[in-house]
Amino acid sequence: MRTLQWPFRVLMLLAVLAPLVLAAQGVTNEVAIGTAEAFAVQSNMSVLGDWEINANLFKGTLKIQIQGSDGGFGGFLEMKNEPRDAVSGKVEGPGAGPTRIEFTRTRPGAFKQVYVGAAAYGPPLGPDGRREEIIAGTFTHNGEGPYPWFATRIKVPK
Repeated sequence: MRTLQWPFRVLMLLAVLAPLVLAAQGVTNEVAIGTAEAFAVQSNMSVLGDWEINANLFKGTLKIQIQGSDGGFGGFLEMKNEPRDAVSGKVEGPGAGPTRIEFTRTRPGAFKQVYVGAAAYGPPLGPDGRREEIIAGTFTHNGEGPYPWFATRIKVPK
């Protein structure tokens, strides 16, 4: 794995979303609660579509093609200069606090990665009220880690 070097915007995003991830993993404290209230956190968020992902500085596209009423989903993760790998996971909600997301990426004979995080809308981007859709958290690679990851939705299915 590479040495972690994040740009300022990414560090700020992680600082804001870290309490959401902690809350999704069952950690609650005043900081997490205060930060979660600053976002319009959604229950039962649809994660369908394409997401630009940065997993410990490895960039690619997470394509979620199906999502069931129980929150289970499936698709592919296409990292730059790597083969396409299948992913399957689940979005958990409803309830108080952020939406929890977990998915697994497996390349048989090579590795298994488990991604855990939270999904939320970011702050308004402009006067039209449009908000950035964000998922972020940590992942393990063959049981090692955790390493940071985040993704921003770039395409919503029609």
